[in-house]
Amino acid sequence: MSELTHRTVRLSDFDMHIAEQGDGVPVIMCHGWPGVWYAWHHQIPMLAEAGFRAIAIDQRGLGQSTGGDDPEAFSADQWALDMNLLLDGLGADRAIFVGQDHGAGMLWCYALRHPERIRGLVQLGVPRLGRGSTAPSVVAAAMAEEHFLHLHYYNEPGPADEELNADPREFLKRVYWALSGDGDYFAVFEKPSEGYGYIDALPPAPDLPWAWMSDADFEYIVGEYTRTGFVPMLNGYRSADRTWRQDERYANDLIDVPTWFLYGSNEPVIRAFDRPAGGWGRDAGTSIDPIDPIDVMIALVPGLRETVMFPGAGHFLQMERPERFGRHLVRIAEEIRREE
Repeated sequence: MSELTHRTVRLSDFDMHIAEQGDGVPVIMCHGWPGVWYAWHHQIPMLAEAGFRAIAIDQRGLGQSTGGDDPEAFSADQWALDMNLLLDGLGADRAIFVGQDHGAGMLWCYALRHPERIRGLVQLGVPRLGRGSTAPSVVAAAMAEEHFLHLHYYNEPGPADEELNADPREFLKRVYWALSGDGDYFAVFEKPSEGYGYIDALPPAPDLPWAWMSDADFEYIVGEYTRTGFVPMLNGYRSADRTWRQDERYANDLIDVPTWFLYGSNEPVIRAFDRPAGGWGRDAGTSIDPIDPIDVMIALVPGLRETVMFPGAGHFLQMERPERFGRHLVRIAEEIRREE
């Protein structure tokens, strides 16, 4: 089996860093926030050993990728263009794509724009819910009137940039723990927006190592964000309204590409819909009945083949359950490969 290598690929206006191992059908893994390519380091050799070309990217401006200063560069249209250029640079017509958090959100958008370039889609924790009738910033502002909400806090340039860049270690420690299956992310919702930053709103985390995060793993992630800062991540959030406007032309489209959805039983993105007012499920400050996000996704994604739930896991499935998730990922990739 070949060794893990690192290189950059020139895309539209920036250099994307990729970690790559193996030969065969490409499997492109797209991390979320706050993450880097290293989130997939357990699965890369598993895929390579199974005869796949495992590729983990650093999102724009993060890790060893460049180009994170312009908020307008983080829209779904731009992300789709960059994925096409990445495939071209890899010499691949299509690939299996794997997404988590922001990576999953952008891949839903990519599947609407360029299904012809996706052999299969493996999504972690973020179901497709369709396009809301109200801009995301308006919805976030309405929710923030009731409690602290990072989606609103991030929107205004300045406060979040300064707070997170001043103490990346404490922020990353708290947010990784809170979003995991062991944490209590919704303690954040008990804090008001007024007078709180994100670090103060997050509950304290126990000292490392954790069962699923070693000291070395954490230090790598801290080192990357200490070097790049959090502005590229924040610019991605600040582009939500732009992506929402772009998605209007796809609002009624369904996703037919072969799709698998894997999630933890303690995934906050999904558990939020069990909360009063539907958690994230608010539209311009008007309470709505709670929805089942999995049922919504099933209706919007006819290509959905399977859902797999991991008991006790939270938001970082590939890190919290690396071996079990890795085995499922290899199995799914092999199913896709056999069909063509």
